[in-house]
Amino acid sequence: MYKVICIIGKSGVGKSTVVNELIKNKNFHFIKSYTTREVRKNDPEDIKTHTFVSKKFRDETKNEILAEYMNEQKGYCSWVDKTLFDEKKINLFVIDIDAFIKLNKRKDMDIRVIYLQLSELEREKRYKNRNKEIKVPKDKHLSLEYLMVKQPEINNKITVININKKTPSQIKDDVLKELSDFIDV
Repeated sequence: MYKVICIIGKSGVGKSTVVNELIKNKNFHFIKSYTTREVRKNDPEDIKTHTFVSKKFRDETKNEILAEYMNEQKGYCSWVDKTLFDEKKINLFVIDIDAFIKLNKRKDMDIRVIYLQLSELEREKRYKNRNKEIKVPKDKHLSLEYLMVKQPEINNKITVININKKTPSQIKDDVLKELSDFIDV
């Protein structure tokens, strides 16, 4: 049985930053998903969180896909297969809600969700720090409301953490505290 913590939140809230704090503990494993999109030029962390592959690679491995996010508007997809998970560790997966819904149907995974909630004002500040020329997206498809409408039965698996005015280390401590019974590390 794979143990998985799905980290969900809107763009710019600091999902990857929190994961970077958590993986300092060797009991955690970060899932670096495949994607067919281009590397984000203004995001130096992008190559650490995705493996960039061709559409041909996706087509050749499509039977192995466990969960996938399709951005038809921008013409790319991101996905994971079983080879990216570690059965001996707690897997950390930054995932969008639609892909999470697909993953959550798996019987071989014990999944918990951390939803990182941040004020829109602070999120805008963080997002513009990373992407100065790009407009901050509304990200309704990554909102807590969207998650609860799409997956109402996850109430017992979700922990919402308000990350306003918290350092990455404080957020990591909140995650560890909230999921201590699941993690037992």
